Amino acid sequence: FRLFGHYLLLAYTNFATMALYALAVNVAMVGYVAGVPLVDKFSADLNSVDQSNAAGAAHAARIVSCCARYLFAVAMPVALALLFSGDAVLHVLSGEAFWAAGAFLPWLAPMPFLLLMNLFLSRILVSVNRSNHVAVGSLVSAVAAVLLSLALIPNHGAFGAIWGMEVGIALAVIYFVIVSRV
Repeated sequence: FRLFGHYLLLAYTNFATMALYALAVNVAMVGYVAGVPLVDKFSADLNSVDQSNAAGAAHAARIVSCCARYLFAVAMPVALALLFSGDAVLHVLSGEAFWAAGAFLPWLAPMPFLLLMNLFLSRILVSVNRSNHVAVGSLVSAVAAVLLSLALIPNHGAFGAIWGMEVGIALAVIYFVIVSRV
């Protein structure tokens, strides 16, 4: 569903806006890509724990806590770079024709952390045989992102696509947190 924003931008704006949006999203994805191996490592550890007894559940809780701190440690510097140094990052990574994408980067600052938490929380739910909640959360996330993008892109362009995507992902994260505590 993240690609949906690209198509809507093309429908309501032009190729130049879509290109700037795509570049900004790809720059923000660096934080996500950096954190995925951590999620994979901690997910493997979590899946190897027998959570049917108190000691196993306590060990699993320590793994989850440790992973959340590592993910925050990976995502926070990326978020700060996007928020405060986005223009400088684009000047290093792209040509002058794409520097206007810097306007989108501060708005993309939460995305790496949201995506990493979405991934990790869904892996936690799968590890405790609650994959049905992953399907529900993912569907709610996609529908919300698409509907919000449809509502926001006509008036706000790429910013509307960013907001729709981030709110959709945030809804999945919130849902996964709620159902993981039940």
